[in-house]
Amino acid sequence: DFPHELHFCARMRTLHCAVGFTLALSTAAQSADQTREWASEWDSSYAAPASVVSPVPAEYTADADIPQEWHWANVDGTGKSYVTKMLNQHIPQYCGSCWAHGSMSALADRVRIAEAASGKESSTQINFAIQTMLNCGKDIAGTCKGGHPAGAYQFVMNRGLPYDTCQPYEAEDSKGCTGMDVCKNCLGFGSDGCWAVTKDPLRHEVEGYVMAESGYPYVNISEHGFVAGEKEMMAEILRRGPITCGIDAIPLLNYSGGVVGSTDSSIDHVVSVTGWGDAEDGTGYWWVRNSWGEYWGEMGWAKVERGINSMGLETECFWAVPHRWGTDASPTFYDASAVKDFYKTAAESVDSSARSGQVPVDDMAKVNAPDARLPDGSVQASPEEPAPLIPSMLSAVGVSSTSDAAPLLAAVVVGAAVAMVAGFFVGRRYERKTSGFAAI
Repeated sequence: DFPHELHFCARMRTLHCAVGFTLALSTAAQSADQTREWASEWDSSYAAPASVVSPVPAEYTADADIPQEWHWANVDGTGKSYVTKMLNQHIPQYCGSCWAHGSMSALADRVRIAEAASGKESSTQINFAIQTMLNCGKDIAGTCKGGHPAGAYQFVMNRGLPYDTCQPYEAEDSKGCTGMDVCKNCLGFGSDGCWAVTKDPLRHEVEGYVMAESGYPYVNISEHGFVAGEKEMMAEILRRGPITCGIDAIPLLNYSGGVVGSTDSSIDHVVSVTGWGDAEDGTGYWWVRNSWGEYWGEMGWAKVERGINSMGLETECFWAVPHRWGTDASPTFYDASAVKDFYKTAAESVDSSARSGQVPVDDMAKVNAPDARLPDGSVQASPEEPAPLIPSMLSAVGVSSTSDAAPLLAAVVVGAAVAMVAGFFVGRRYERKTSGFAAI
């Protein structure tokens, strides 16, 4: 066994990420080996040694503590999620930045889990400016031609990373690292138009107007390291949140659902792993979140066979622990003691909600159906059939039969038509008067 640092450095490689998307666009005649040879760029220049300062979960988590199934995106199968949104590294153009997407998605998940563990749980998601990392991290983290999760985490540790509202993702790495390339703001008038936002509060004046800013929010981390192996990965995910792993992308290209397994293990792509489960036939799998958009896989997700190092997923994984996030004036700090056992609290709160009548998302259709069985075992009776609308209305005005109502119905139809025509012309006139506000 190596110490954390040596074990980590012995496995350092640059992960290019290009193979998957290139193959998807290639012709049927192009072989996977040809594309892999073109796409693979193994380079140790983005290697960063681990920085481990606290005990890792595998050291204090017994096998008995690990549940049969766990998924931070669907705690106990109820739809309760602590993960952040799906991303697409290839929009608005191709960029081999899987190393940044996988690592920053996992870090954002851990921030969300930490907020919930500290009692600040909300629906608000915090995501980080991957474009800033591409602009400023070329020497340590990677580019659109490849990079490494360890380098990405070292970059965040060294200088922090703004939230994604600072810098939109452009899928390109040709920019510099000026203040404008870190965080910026713009107004729709004035000669300069846009300006750099800093961590410090400021008041920016444009054409006599003043924009007050409190300084941009950012995240940094306290430590990062390496993890490998089924039980070690489970412990890390359970205790501290999703992790980032290298994977062989070739078997993912044609994936559309179910559990995928392969003995291929030439790592050329990075994903985040958010949990695990078992298929109906007993096959164990990992929950894998890709960065190819929701139109890939199962809305961006895949299930990769677990326990056999399928596609190399269990050999090169990485984690980071958030230190603080928010602005300098109002930061939130990571509470390791609160996060350590939060998985128990999350599961217990979900169980309590289910007992109080909140039903798992997957079961809502059953509950809403006639004669559905409720969580307490009782049967929900079918709702009474509502009375037909037209006969009810006629009865209310004293008309006993449909034939007697013909003149009345005709009058109603004509009146409705007149009202619709009048409404159309009034609406058009109003639209012409108010459309000028659309530019504001």
